[in-house]
Amino acid sequence: MQFGHSNLFFLRDSESGTILNQHEKDGLGMGKKDDLVKKDNDYQEYRQDREATIKAENEQSSSFDKYLLTLSGGTFGITITFIKNIIGTEKTIVEGTKWLLYSGWGFLVLSICCTLFSFRTSIAGYRWLVNKMDDEQRNPDCSSERKNHWSSTTEILNTTSVIAFILGSMGIFMFVIGNL
Repeated sequence: MQFGHSNLFFLRDSESGTILNQHEKDGLGMGKKDDLVKKDNDYQEYRQDREATIKAENEQSSSFDKYLLTLSGGTFGITITFIKNIIGTEKTIVEGTKWLLYSGWGFLVLSICCTLFSFRTSIAGYRWLVNKMDDEQRNPDCSSERKNHWSSTTEILNTTSVIAFILGSMGIFMFVIGNL
């Protein structure tokens, strides 16, 4: 875009928004054109990193956690089917194994809850990262080493979810073995 008076035109670089005079545009601005190329390359790298982060956010929401939820919910269904069809009304639950069933279910519920909460913290962590990248793009001199607490929280929730799933599955497996 050009604007200006008389024979001296100013140009606004469409990518960076930087205003150049005609001499700078022609490369006569004492290295300014090289600076613009560097800024443009930095901006392109920033855009690629930002887009990759947003893409990762979207993929995160539909991978590991989805499978863990499916497995946890499926395990509930299997135990209910086992109790109804295998143990049935004729046979009672073996004494001393009920706690295995209840603790197994409790751990599965914990796994599901942690997974659901990790969806929210993961999204918040990605948004925090995008905001940090935006801040650094606007003001490269104020790059900080801020810690993404959302990311740490998501890791804790995911680890807890996996451990709870394993413990719940073990409890239910031991319940089933004890009642065959």
